[in-house]
Amino acid sequence: MLIHGLGSSAKGWGRNIPELAKHYRVIAVDLPGYGKSDKGFYPYTLPFYAQVLTELLSELKVQKAVFVGHSMGGQIAMVTSLLYPERVDKLARIRYETLIFFGQNDNLIPNSALHGGSTESIAQIGAGQIPKNKLIMVPECGHFVQFEKPEVVNPAIVEFVGSK
Repeated sequence: MLIHGLGSSAKGWGRNIPELAKHYRVIAVDLPGYGKSDKGFYPYTLPFYAQVLTELLSELKVQKAVFVGHSMGGQIAMVTSLLYPERVDKLARIRYETLIFFGQNDNLIPNSALHGGSTESIAQIGAGQIPKNKLIMVPECGHFVQFEKPEVVNPAIVEFVGSK
């Protein structure tokens, strides 16, 4: 399940879906309030989005999924793993293997004015907190790593999902 970030939509995965779909069933979601989804009055919280994802999985008759999130989508994926661990096959939680991408030129996340460190140092600190992780620093890449460098991201996701 591909989960977009803040201000994005499923279209943000447009350069990944064709390649990933050669190997796996791919579900790219427009979260409520984004893309082609309803813009109604919802809580728009991480737990709300986690519930939406699990309801979508139930509707599609999918018991467990690998969650791949970009930015806020990664946060939603982590909250989903905490609230609905039975629905998660792989993701960032102690029991789950985790694949982490960072663009070396990402000036948005983490914000160096708030964190006082480089993207790479913050990424390494964060990765150090997650067992069974693989951190990939993508050179010449900003915040939208899956869109900017699909030739790096796609094979890494395929390998990660296929690993036991």
